[in-house]
Amino acid sequence: MNRWVAAGLLLLANTLWGTSWTVAKVALDQLPWPLLGAIRFSIASGLLWVIILVQGRFGARRGPLPAPGIARKDALRLLALGLVAIAANHLIANFGQSLTTATDASLMIVGEVIFTTLLGALILKERPGRWKQVGVLIGAAGAVTLILSRATGGAATGGLLRAAGDLLILLSLPLEALYSILGTHFSRRYDRLKVTALINTGSLVIWVPILIWYIANGRFPWGAWGALGGVVYLAVVNSVICFLIWFKVLESAGSNMGAISLFAQPLVGAALGLTLLHEHITPGLLAGGGLILGALLFSTLPDRAPAPANAAAAAREHQ
Repeated sequence: MNRWVAAGLLLLANTLWGTSWTVAKVALDQLPWPLLGAIRFSIASGLLWVIILVQGRFGARRGPLPAPGIARKDALRLLALGLVAIAANHLIANFGQSLTTATDASLMIVGEVIFTTLLGALILKERPGRWKQVGVLIGAAGAVTLILSRATGGAATGGLLRAAGDLLILLSLPLEALYSILGTHFSRRYDRLKVTALINTGSLVIWVPILIWYIANGRFPWGAWGALGGVVYLAVVNSVICFLIWFKVLESAGSNMGAISLFAQPLVGAALGLTLLHEHITPGLLAGGGLILGALLFSTLPDRAPAPANAAAAAREHQ
């Protein structure tokens, strides 16, 4: 895939992901945070399997060779990945977002750059370049600055609850990075649509019992149409379309380019939070947000020469 096309698609996906923080924050005004994830990923899982069934039916008529089936051992790994990287991830992140603002939540995405870089080096042997290493350090400083400013600023900055929300979102992001890296790994071996469907399906071990409990106890907000519409948006656009774009592009582009494109998420998320939700600008937000955006900028700077480990990894991938 052309590098510029890949960058454009990743930018589109991250721009759409950037809207998710505001949509989720609005939905959380009417939905309990566990139910938000339960509805979202139940819809996403069902939609993915419908697409697979339709694709199989009409694809067979066109006569292409079928994609190889997923080995049972790898299918179980994908289901387990969904349990950890979707269910646990979004339970933590949704709880965190219920305590903080859409602006803070979107800025915490710097954690995905940090953890994607670290896990990419550990799992995929993608050695981060000099500027990426600088970006990781500055990003960590920015996240700490933002969280501490909330914790020490009293009610004017949100206090300990808002700081706890920011910290919870940050702690959920290693699982998000794991999803990106391992999901990409399996997408290089198998049909990415089936990979995404199995990952989402694995999370239903958590989501379906939650959904049943709210319905059985009469606590499902059937009349909250605006919030439910927002969750449908999160399911269809953010959990299906964006991840299919993400895995498709990263099959050839590598996880480092994916981390670079994350720059769009805090920009879009913060802009929407400040303008649409009228969230307040504070000195801590300016300081922490400035460091975070600076970190993402450093992460986009190319090194003068590719790192030997990256070259070796690229050669292995194309063998």
